Amino acid sequence: MKILSILSMAVLLMSITSCSFEAKKDLTTGLEINATNLSVNETYLSVNGQKLPSSDVTLGSEVICYFDGVDGFVVKDNICMVGASMIVKDENGNEMLNEPDLFADYDEEGFSPEEVKVLTLSLSTGQPMEVGKSYTWDMKIWDKNGKGEIKANVKVNMK
Repeated sequence: MKILSILSMAVLLMSITSCSFEAKKDLTTGLEINATNLSVNETYLSVNGQKLPSSDVTLGSEVICYFDGVDGFVVKDNICMVGASMIVKDENGNEMLNEPDLFADYDEEGFSPEEVKVLTLSLSTGQPMEVGKSYTWDMKIWDKNGKGEIKANVKVNMK
């Protein structure tokens, strides 16, 4: 019984150390990042090419979430297969947008390892969003050839 317990503990430790996990939070915008089996050097929000100093966004603008320095995708035949999804919810938790796989059109040709080092997801703000309201933007990027994923979320305030 003691040998079985030691063996179980060894298997548990090997499985814990075989996957990587990182969590980050941008204190200025509140953008939270959780990555498993993928890594990202920098993640930030941008409007009109400028990094946002907060999560306040003018209604009608396009917000871009940059994932810069992404690494860890499984490469098969010099191709990476990437999935990306996003969900936007209002203050009551009602889904206003649900895109389950934004990169589905690339499932046959995929991306080069160089192309996946910088990934972006964009959110066009406008109707039915309203000034003075906040919206939760949940994003996920995943490796279709492996087990890696990056989850991000931020509360965007319309002004």
